[in-house]
Amino acid sequence: MYQWINPASGRTQLSGKPPAWYRGKTEGPRVFVFENGRLIGDTAREVSEAERQSLRTQAFERIGQPPIASKKERGEPPQKPVLPEDTAPAQDGPKARPKPMAKEQTPTTLIERLKKIIADWDKRKEGETRHLLETLPDLNSSSLPAK
Repeated sequence: MYQWINPASGRTQLSGKPPAWYRGKTEGPRVFVFENGRLIGDTAREVSEAERQSLRTQAFERIGQPPIASKKERGEPPQKPVLPEDTAPAQDGPKARPKPMAKEQTPTTLIERLKKIIADWDKRKEGETRHLLETLPDLNSSSLPAK
């Protein structure tokens, strides 16, 4: 499982596939790699060029795809995310709350409600992940960037 924070939306993303920039030559958001609930990788950990290429190749082989170039590596401009109305930030700032949902539960409002629940769960898991990174002795902490 790959986890990172989407810089455009600030939301934690989880995927069974590595993001296009994972261990690529271009920079991207920090990626945590989990296997069976255990942290096994972190792109903030510096690795040699050979190990970087090996990790990238292995990650994409697991999903049956060759490593792909990120949009940045292909020279494509970044896309602005499209947010549903119920989750779009209000005009008064980034910490504004989403609009309250209507009492009727249409499929769209139900999906948005579930997305909020998942986002809240992601935020809690991110805190737990940070705590693990700071406390696990088996990670090479000397290669992690200082906070």
